[in-house]
Amino acid sequence: MLKFSTVFAKIATWLIWFMILMGFALLVFVIPLNSDLFQSRWVEFRGDAITIQFLTSLPVVFSMVSLLAITRLLSRIAYGGLHSTTTQRWVNILVGSSFSVGGAFIILSGWLTGQNAMAPLVVIVLIIGTAIAATVGFITLALKSVLIKATSDHNELEGLI
Repeated sequence: MLKFSTVFAKIATWLIWFMILMGFALLVFVIPLNSDLFQSRWVEFRGDAITIQFLTSLPVVFSMVSLLAITRLLSRIAYGGLHSTTTQRWVNILVGSSFSVGGAFIILSGWLTGQNAMAPLVVIVLIIGTAIAATVGFITLALKSVLIKATSDHNELEGLI
């Protein structure tokens, strides 16, 4: 019989793969269509379709990398390999991609400010997105130190046995 943590990890992994698939759909269909729409509809964005597409794709790509790192960590939980030293690499990727999502939101808000096109709702969404990304990055950094200690203790116990 599977442990509940293993079942939950597998369900979460399936849901995350679904979100990654939705990210690909955003990158391939929605973002290019919206960048063309913005360019044709608003004079502030004339000739900026590629810039809009690039800047709006950045947070999606970095979020997909974060989700991939989370799936790798969940698979380590499901198969009991969380205490290996390679887990720290995936934690580092998660930290870097989380902060990169926040940085992408900051870059996007800077560009929109330069275009004089920062609607209040856009400001709120970008601030919230940046705060969430930074929070995930800092929480992951805090948990990384716990993981390093647990891995060290696990390796020490294995050495005694």
